[in-house]
Amino acid sequence: MEKILITGSSGFIGQAVREALANDYEVVPLPGRLHEIQQQSIDVDGVVHVAGALRHRPDAFYAANALGTQQLLAGLCKPTPVVYISSRGVYQISDDPLTEDSPVGPEDAYGQTKLLGEKAVVESGNPYLILRPTAVFGKSVNSLGVTYIDQALRRMVRHTPVSLYTPDRLHDYLYVRDLAKIIRALLNKPVQWNQVYNISGIPGSLHDFIRLAGDMVAARMGFNPEIEVIPGPPPRAPIMKHDKLLGAFPDTTFTAPAWVFQEMIDWIIQDEN
Repeated sequence: MEKILITGSSGFIGQAVREALANDYEVVPLPGRLHEIQQQSIDVDGVVHVAGALRHRPDAFYAANALGTQQLLAGLCKPTPVVYISSRGVYQISDDPLTEDSPVGPEDAYGQTKLLGEKAVVESGNPYLILRPTAVFGKSVNSLGVTYIDQALRRMVRHTPVSLYTPDRLHDYLYVRDLAKIIRALLNKPVQWNQVYNISGIPGSLHDFIRLAGDMVAARMGFNPEIEVIPGPPPRAPIMKHDKLLGAFPDTTFTAPAWVFQEMIDWIIQDEN
C-alpha cells in the first residue's frame, strides 16, 4: 500500500496515526466530513478509519459512527483494505477479561453504533481489520487524552487532590502512540486480513499507575500531589486481553509509563503557561 486515507486525522488518535505512518506512506486526510463523501470518489490503497463521535457527543453517535462509516465505504471506488478503529464498548458487560471471542452486546448507544460500524465494514466486501482499543491516554501530537489518567495528571500538576477508589482494580490503559505504532506494524507487515484484534496496554494496578504519575509530578515540580484513597464501587470494566495481537505480532512493545507521564507533565505545564 502506498496511499493511505486517514479519517479523523486531526483528532486525538488520528494525529498520532498520521504521524506514525507519514514516513512510510503518502498519507491523505479526508477532504471534508464523512456525510459529504460522494459515492466512488475515493481512490486510495488503504483506509484507516478513525473518525467518529466520542462519548461526549451522544447526539452524533448514529450519524457519525454508523451512517458515516457506511458513507465512507460507499465512497471507495475499488476494493480497498480498511482498518476500522472500533471500541471495547461493543462487548457485553462481563466479570471476565475480554477476548475477541467474548460476546458483543453494547449497553449504550455509543457501543451500539460502533458495532453497527463494524458490521458495515465486514459486509462491505473490502479486506478489513477491526481494532477494538481500550481507553487510550497520553499526549498525541498536539493534544492530551480525556481519560481518568489524563485528568488525574492535570489535577496533580495543578496541585489539586486526586481520588483513588478502594478496592484497587486492574487497568489496561493504552498509550496513544503505542496504538499508532501497532497500526503501522499491521500495515507494514504481511497481515491476515478479515480479523478482529483487541488492543490494550499491559494490565496492572491502577493505584500503582496513579502513584507512579504522582512520583513523576513530585520529581518534576518539587511537591507531592495529594492522592486520597476512598471507598468506591466495584469496577465494572474488566481488562481486555491482547493475546491474539501478540501471537500475530510477537515483536509488539509498549512504552514505559514513566516516559509517557514525563511527556504529559511537560506538555501540561507548557499548555497552562
